[in-house]
Amino acid sequence: MEFLPRLKKKIRKKEVVQPEEYVNFIEENFTAWNIADPQTVTVCDWRKESRKYLKPPGSWHFQFNPSKRFFMKKTKNGISLKGEVNYKSECGIPRTVNKKGSGTPNSIKPSIVTVGKQINDKKLKKYRWTTKEALQND
Repeated sequence: MEFLPRLKKKIRKKEVVQPEEYVNFIEENFTAWNIADPQTVTVCDWRKESRKYLKPPGSWHFQFNPSKRFFMKKTKNGISLKGEVNYKSECGIPRTVNKKGSGTPNSIKPSIVTVGKQINDKKLKKYRWTTKEALQND
């Protein structure tokens, strides 16, 4: 079952779709946030911060890769996690995945990530991005 059949029909009718047409199409039909704009979305580094408080997945009480469902619960001592291999059964036991002496989940304060990178001038010249009108800033 397709969730976007009428939207696909609009795109398929056109032979060539320009990048600005995609942007207009998305703005008309979806809610999108520009993550490059810091006022719209704040991007935080949860991965770096969680390494201070949580055990690595290899040392958890269940195997991470074969698990299909995860049950996470915040407790007063930390975060308890249970992984299930099957969709229909619940036979795992939830246990904490916090590192010893790492504190409570309330003390996690991730740092804000600055979005955007400096563009390499050599790559701009090699691929001739400056000559393409669609990529020019107004």
